[in-house]
Amino acid sequence: MPDTPLFVEVPDFDWILNNGAFWDLSYEHCNYFTPQALKFALETAGFEVTDQQRSFGGQYQWAICSPNNLKTVPVGRGATTVAAVDAYARTAVEHRARICEMAEQASGLALWGMASKGVILAVLLPEDSLVGGVDMNRAKQGRLAATSGLQIHPPEWLLDSPEITVAIMNPNYTREIGAFLQGLNANVTLAQV
Repeated sequence: MPDTPLFVEVPDFDWILNNGAFWDLSYEHCNYFTPQALKFALETAGFEVTDQQRSFGGQYQWAICSPNNLKTVPVGRGATTVAAVDAYARTAVEHRARICEMAEQASGLALWGMASKGVILAVLLPEDSLVGGVDMNRAKQGRLAATSGLQIHPPEWLLDSPEITVAIMNPNYTREIGAFLQGLNANVTLAQV
């Protein structure tokens, strides 16, 4: 590779583990990296990482690196990540059970955000636990989510579904969704999953 900086951006595996976001593990990403693992992988591939930061509310991370002519092999161990994955595995089942309980206690549970996060969670929850999906993308509205067949609706659908609980798939959009629903005068309860 020419002596040109390389920009890499990937999901932050630490964020997925720390937030119990089991629906973020999907086919779209063939590898998952903690910040330390990303730096290790880039250095092993012969790059020097010059800057590395988290982005998008910590859900993603990026690194800027340049070819390293010294070809040093980094030293690293993944013991911390292995322990985090082990802890995550123990809590993932409990997290899913809490979402199912939320659905049972609600007058109806809808998922807001029917991209990969919403589609994956819809598949993982019991078939009768969801009343619908909501998405701002007009191309998705009126369609069915992959595998689960969950109907995807425009936000205005919530006006016909009083007292529904809306689970927001991505916490980065909570404020925006809340303001939008307030503008619609929708009588819904917002929840984080």
